[in-house]
Amino acid sequence: MPEVAESILANGDSDMVSMARPFLADPNFVLKAKQGKSHLINTCIGCNQACLDHTFSGLRASCLVNPMSGYETSLKLTPVETSKTLRIAVIGSGPAGLACAVSSATRGHKVDLFEKDNKIGGQFNLAKLIPGKEEFYETLRYFKHQLQLTNVNVFLGKEVTVEQLVEGKYDRVVLATGVTPRSIKIQNKSTVVNGKHKVNIESYYDILTGKSSFGKNVAIIGAGFKANILF
Repeated sequence: MPEVAESILANGDSDMVSMARPFLADPNFVLKAKQGKSHLINTCIGCNQACLDHTFSGLRASCLVNPMSGYETSLKLTPVETSKTLRIAVIGSGPAGLACAVSSATRGHKVDLFEKDNKIGGQFNLAKLIPGKEEFYETLRYFKHQLQLTNVNVFLGKEVTVEQLVEGKYDRVVLATGVTPRSIKIQNKSTVVNGKHKVNIESYYDILTGKSSFGKNVAIIGAGFKANILF
């Protein structure tokens, strides 16, 4: 963030701070820093998925938190005509729901965002708990301000029903409810007995939210990035 770069220069630890990926995440990084609006910066989360991974594969570099990066001439959020303004309901406030709500509102549509949890973010709130992935907090900070700037109506702790959507007379309904952890088919969904040892079977959701804990000997089923660094 600008404050970190500024402190490095002020302390004399470096004569220059060079950045690359942060400008893919937010091309207006420097302008926002100059204006004292660092809270509006779309922060790079260091995932490397759409920038370095694409580059090494001979693909166009883009950005996971800014998909318009590298596609500025083809992906344009042009304002809609007043006569074509829609009432849109977005269900779920994970990254997809947040991006959809903000993008739609930016174009001029009237957007209501429904989230059954008491905070935005969906499973990003799980990802940000992983050691080394604290930048995910910044993505949610960014979207929180974008929701306010684009006048998206946010309803937290609200598991909306079909009847409510019909009563709302929405022109479009976007389902961005994400996924639920898949359960593994072992004898018993909660525990299995292996000889004299009792084996607890837990989902990543329960572990990360603190609903369950793990012991000294752990077997992880699934080799995604979360699993690799959690333990």
